[in-house]
Amino acid sequence: MMFCQECGNKTSEIVRFCPECGSRIREDAGSFEKPQLVLSMSKKGKLFKEELCYLIFYNHKLICAFLSKEKIKIAREQKAKEVGKKFFQRIASALVFYEEYGERYYNLPENEIINEDPLNFELQYMHISKIKFVRPRGVHTSDNYYVERGKLEIIIQGAKLKYMHNHNDDDKRIKNILNRLLGGVLKYF
Repeated sequence: MMFCQECGNKTSEIVRFCPECGSRIREDAGSFEKPQLVLSMSKKGKLFKEELCYLIFYNHKLICAFLSKEKIKIAREQKAKEVGKKFFQRIASALVFYEEYGERYYNLPENEIINEDPLNFELQYMHISKIKFVRPRGVHTSDNYYVERGKLEIIIQGAKLKYMHNHNDDDKRIKNILNRLLGGVLKYF
């Protein structure tokens, strides 16, 4: 499975043009370093708003790719066309939208990811002094039970980048990949 570099639409590996936007599918799309892990995250924005993003982990660096409102709207409309007008299917597709959207980053070259949005940036692991990954946890109160979102903090030269996530990682897949990539700078809870 491949993705169009222009609109992110899923395409088969035999097409030369995207059936959605008509852009030419690059023949060299497979000749770049593939990410080891893509995680959907959110970051506190202005006031009480959250900025949605993906952390894309490579062998020696990570890329933070933000999702603009414009990009989200286009991708949701595209997904709605795929699903059709069935109410429950549209609700279900909205719930998995962010995970599926992040899959496209496995098939995009790094420079295209960086250039997608002016807020996107890359960070070499050698500049990271610590990454703290805290899994979501259930919280019991006298009245109810709720799930507190997980946290991911990246510390670079004393500054902290803080993200929130919903990755349970029950099978320890995320822990194993991050341990392999980051070694001693990873603190996993």
